[in-house]
Amino acid sequence: MTDPTKDIRQAVLEDLLAAPADLRRIARKQRIPLDELGRMLAEPETIATLRAFTGIHDATASLAIGRARINAIKTLKSLARDTEHPETSRKACVDLIKCAPAQLAPSASAQDAAQPSPPIDDQTRAMLRQALDAVAAQSPEDDA
Repeated sequence: MTDPTKDIRQAVLEDLLAAPADLRRIARKQRIPLDELGRMLAEPETIATLRAFTGIHDATASLAIGRARINAIKTLKSLARDTEHPETSRKACVDLIKCAPAQLAPSASAQDAAQPSPPIDDQTRAMLRQALDAVAAQSPEDDA
């Protein structure tokens, strides 16, 4: 026979993870008083489980952000290389330069952020140089 408290805790955790937490609704659904639900949620075992799920959700969100960042960088490279508008190309190049991994890492310490960014590959460097040169050639000289 299983422990009914453990079964209720499991059901409460499932309810918390399934939808936005409405503690009154969860207490009613599990047929327990709200203060008992509060005590259950404050137990170290429950807190540890919720922290583990929070860590999993944070990692999943970081992966999704990383995938979106890769797509954004690909779009910037395409804009810098393929646009006929020099200003758009210049802005895309500047944004690509800002995409250094050390600057993007959300967990980078101050020491890591102070480290130089990894080198840009030769193809990207040539593309950036070409786009910036094209913009410079079409821009009026301010120094004259």
